[in-house]
Amino acid sequence: ESLSGVHQQATITTHALIIDCASHLRDAKYCMRCWLLGILACLVRFHYSLSLSVTVLPSRFTSKLTQVLRMAGGESETKELPKINHECRLHAVFRESAEPKPLALIMVNYKLPKNILTQVWPKAYIHICADGAINRLFNTFDSEEERQHYIPEYVKGDCDSIEPAVREYYASKGTKIVYDSDQDTTDLEKCMELLESPQASSTQVVVLGAFGGRLDHEFSHYHVLYKYPDRDVVLLSSSRTAFLMAPGKHRILSDFMGPHCGLVPLGQPVRRITTRGLRWDMTDREMNYAGLISTSNRIEGDAVEVETTDPLLWVSELRPPGESASPPPSASA
Repeated sequence: ESLSGVHQQATITTHALIIDCASHLRDAKYCMRCWLLGILACLVRFHYSLSLSVTVLPSRFTSKLTQVLRMAGGESETKELPKINHECRLHAVFRESAEPKPLALIMVNYKLPKNILTQVWPKAYIHICADGAINRLFNTFDSEEERQHYIPEYVKGDCDSIEPAVREYYASKGTKIVYDSDQDTTDLEKCMELLESPQASSTQVVVLGAFGGRLDHEFSHYHVLYKYPDRDVVLLSSSRTAFLMAPGKHRILSDFMGPHCGLVPLGQPVRRITTRGLRWDMTDREMNYAGLISTSNRIEGDAVEVETTDPLLWVSELRPPGESASPPPSASA
C-alpha cells in the first residue's frame, strides 16, 4: 500500500475515532479508546511525517484531538480556572480610590495626550521616559510654569534621540539619565527593568503614547505585555487602550472604554473562551490566528466578563474623562 493510501486511511480512521470518542471524553469506560486515539495520532505523525493540523484535519477535529492528547497526558479538560476576577484596569488611572494601587508611569516616544498625562501624573509614584519620549514631554507644555511640575525621575534608553537642550533642562532639574546600549531590548523593556523591586509586583504600569506611531513599535509594546504576564501593564494613547488578560476570570468595567473592542489571541491559541456583555459573545470557543479572532466587537453593557484558559489581548477604544483642572503640586511642595 502506498504512502498516500496510508495517509488517506490513517486520516479516515482518525476522523472516525475522534467522531466516536468526542462525545464520551468524560466517560471512564471510553478512557482506553482516548489513549488509543492519542497513540494512533502519534504513530501517524512519526512514521508517515503527517502533520495533524488544520492543513490535514478540520479544526473541529483537531480541537477534539487536542483535548484527547491533554487527557492522555493527565491534564483534566474541566480544570477550574483561577478566580482572578480583575476589575477594569483603568479605574486606578482615572478614578480616586480609598486604597489606591501603586502606579508607575512610562512614557514612550509618540504623542503624549496632555489631558491623560496630567491626570495620571499625580497618581504615579515614579515617572520614566523611554529615550526620545523626553522630547515629547518637554514639548507637551507651552510654558515653563507648567513644565516644571512634570519632571520625571528617569530617562532610559540608548539616548540617541534626546535633543541636547532637552537633556540639559531635565538634568538640571534632577532627572537621572540612564544610558543603556543593549540592542536586544527595546527602550520600553529597558524602562520596565527600573521597576524591578519588591513593590513592582503590585504596581500598575501605565505606558502612555503606546499607539499611533510605527507598527513595529506597537508590536514591541504588545511584546512587553507578554514578556511580563504577571505585571499589571496598561497601554494607552489618546483614543486606545490595551492590556493582557491572564488565564482566569475577568470583569472589565466599561466606564472609560468602548464601544468598539477586540479580543486577540496574539501570543498563542486560546483553548477556550467564554464572554458575557459583548454584542457578539462567545461560549466555549477556541481562538487562534487563521481561525477565530474577535475584532470590531462592541461592549453592550456596564461590564464585560471574560473567562479564558490562556493569555488573551484586550484592545478597545478609550473614553477618558475631561482634562485635569489644575497641575499637580511641585516635588518641593
